[in-house]
Amino acid sequence: NGTVLIPSFAIERTQELLYELDTIFDQQKLPKVPFFLDSPMAIEVKKVYKKYTNYWNAGARNSKLKDGDIFKFPTLKETVTTEQSKSINNVGGPKVIIAGAGMMDGGRIVHHAKRYIEDPKNLILFVGYQAQGTLGRQIFNGEKSVKIDRERYTVRSMVKAIGGYSAHADSLQIVKWLDNNDKNKKIFLTHGELVEAEGLQQKLLNDGYKGVVIPDLKDCVEL
Repeated sequence: NGTVLIPSFAIERTQELLYELDTIFDQQKLPKVPFFLDSPMAIEVKKVYKKYTNYWNAGARNSKLKDGDIFKFPTLKETVTTEQSKSINNVGGPKVIIAGAGMMDGGRIVHHAKRYIEDPKNLILFVGYQAQGTLGRQIFNGEKSVKIDRERYTVRSMVKAIGGYSAHADSLQIVKWLDNNDKNKKIFLTHGELVEAEGLQQKLLNDGYKGVVIPDLKDCVEL
């Protein structure tokens, strides 16, 4: 009888999530509770996805032939305006809210978190990476108390994560993407946490790449 909050990136992750929820609904396995897509940007991006169906894979095309819209199912409501977003609070009983930002460092998910984070029957479900220093990372790491908009909240809700989603290549894919012609080039590792970057750096150096650098913040490099 609780609320599930899903912080989700507005571009790509939310559309992928909606597609999978629509598929589960078609299989009659999705709980018949209200779902809310509370992200104006994700709603707009969804229109772009629907415009360029020629880029879809075969599974998505087949799903569209069956039900007409791979991002929409009967229990899903899109809330665009601020008033519509606030009205979600008036819906009693169990419900699911999908909103940005994906790391809870802004957006409508922050306002929902303030309302639902202190109730143990609610759940925050992460479907994306949570970077260091974000509210999402603090909650994911099990912090018992977090500051939201300068106010302190006790984390009593359940916290879970689905780790199978990623929009990034992993280290093996990056190594595969590089080739022998790159071994004498300068390679900068600029995206990712330090431990993972150092691991990839060592891997590349062992494979014969000469100049693999992890720049520090505000480093300047002349090319």
